Amino acid sequence: DDVGFSKKPPNRWNVNMVDNSFSFKEYISALLFPNPGYFRVFVFIVTDIGFIPDKRKKVNRRIAMSWLDTGAIGFPEKLRNVMFTEDHKVIALVYEYELKENEEEANLKKPSKHTGQDHLIKSNLWSVLNKQ
Repeated sequence: DDVGFSKKPPNRWNVNMVDNSFSFKEYISALLFPNPGYFRVFVFIVTDIGFIPDKRKKVNRRIAMSWLDTGAIGFPEKLRNVMFTEDHKVIALVYEYELKENEEEANLKKPSKHTGQDHLIKSNLWSVLNKQ
């Protein structure tokens, strides 16, 4: 949502918003116009070498959505047994998008009004990632 909290199911992980209420007006509107809202994509990088994101490269919605099909959902087998050392860092990149009413393309919010840590906390990922 606009303050950074995740939607409740069924919209939590849905790339197409689901409206649990029904009215004829909302049905016609949903057919003609995209559902406005916010969404974010988290990219986690684990590395023992320096990493600087390329600020010139734009990540539009199409690119971010392609990561759903091409990104990994866990460590590849050959990396699962690699020792995590003090030299390793975990970097979270957060891409926040806003889709305004009557617009077809979501826009990257740059800069976001929320910090990366705020996004992790409000998505409930921070507590999971900080479990010892």
